[in-house]
Amino acid sequence: MPLPITPAQEATISPQAVEFLSAAEGIPIEAIQAVTVTRQAFHAAEEPVEESLIEKFNLKTENITMGGIPVLIISPSSPDPKYQGRVIFDIHGGGFVMVYSVDYDLSPEVKYPIAIEQCLTVYREMIVKFGAKNIVGLSSSAGGQIMLSLIVRAQREGLELPAALAFYTPNTDLSGVGDSNVFNDGRDLVDNHVLVGAMSALYAGGVDLKDELLSPVYAELSGPFPPTVINTGTRDILLSQCVRLYWKLREAGGKTELLVSEGMWHGFNWELELPEGIRARKAVYSFIKSVLDGM
Repeated sequence: MPLPITPAQEATISPQAVEFLSAAEGIPIEAIQAVTVTRQAFHAAEEPVEESLIEKFNLKTENITMGGIPVLIISPSSPDPKYQGRVIFDIHGGGFVMVYSVDYDLSPEVKYPIAIEQCLTVYREMIVKFGAKNIVGLSSSAGGQIMLSLIVRAQREGLELPAALAFYTPNTDLSGVGDSNVFNDGRDLVDNHVLVGAMSALYAGGVDLKDELLSPVYAELSGPFPPTVINTGTRDILLSQCVRLYWKLREAGGKTELLVSEGMWHGFNWELELPEGIRARKAVYSFIKSVLDGM
């Protein structure tokens, strides 16, 4: 079913966003249930896009393992000397510095907490290799759940935390509660019942969906987080989770910034030519650079 959009809503977003929403349809439950086939189709569609980006920006890629976990290194051809030795720790979600993207095992082949354990293993190795203050954590969507849980775990274990964190529309409460889970249901690409059903059946493995590390927005923090920027949109079904995470981190004493884009949906930041996506990515990078420049 096409997503609803009115002339009044069209008036406040870019023509490209109007075109996207006019053509977009919600993801059906059948696509979630056939996740392996859907994933293959997604990868097939994304591969030429990724190859064009590698060619356009003259990026270098290298596959390695850290702690036995596959990691893809993405390096710019001309890194900024100012950020020499700085790296982005990416959980599926770089730009001006080298990126270490963790190729963690996916659901439904594996369940919670395997992906978190794998990413934490890589993070420990990266601390040794680069030092925590030279690492920036970057994550998107489900990767935000893993990243937030990982940082909570690292904090409790006494590990040094990254210099900064960036979350793009993170899924930090898998139980599906929140104001935007109601008012954006049917307005975003994923319906709430599809999202919750997928998390329960494919990822949680029978764990209570409000478990504090499965849904880390419920976790008790033992101290402030690193400077953190959170990106979302008014049409994002996870908008409420982003707002809740913002207040949680702010009340814990950390520097936190919440970026909310008018009329934007879950994962809009992935759209390379979308003006709102470009603006949001630039704002996130600006936040990260300001943190690194101030160290």
